[in-house]
Amino acid sequence: MMLDPRHAAWIAAMKAAGRGGLKAADNIVRGETWSTVIRVAADWSGDTITASLGYEPDDGVSEANDLSVNVGSYSGSYTDITLQLSSGSTATLEDDADGDGLVSVLFDLHRTPSGGSKYLAFGGWTYITGSVGNV
Repeated sequence: MMLDPRHAAWIAAMKAAGRGGLKAADNIVRGETWSTVIRVAADWSGDTITASLGYEPDDGVSEANDLSVNVGSYSGSYTDITLQLSSGSTATLEDDADGDGLVSVLFDLHRTPSGGSKYLAFGGWTYITGSVGNV
């Protein structure tokens, strides 16, 4: 599996800025609930976090979904942030157009610290996959 070449520059920019750029641990399976955890080595427990999933950065049109976000408690050394899509939401995601069984998608996470301004904190990518039958 490889990252969609159209996304490589955006992912490289996220990595260079220290803002992630990594693949989410789990692929999104169309029609199933999806979640992934991002562990931040800081106390973000009191902050407002929003996240979105999309097919292209900065096109303003093809945003697939806003992600549900759950910000965990600060452990003393990290905060876990869980991003999630419901099975109903994943069922409506873009179908595979080239027959390889994968659709590359990007996600980003915006942070608004308590008393601060919103900023792009993290970007990453994953795949949407499907099933070969009606299971």
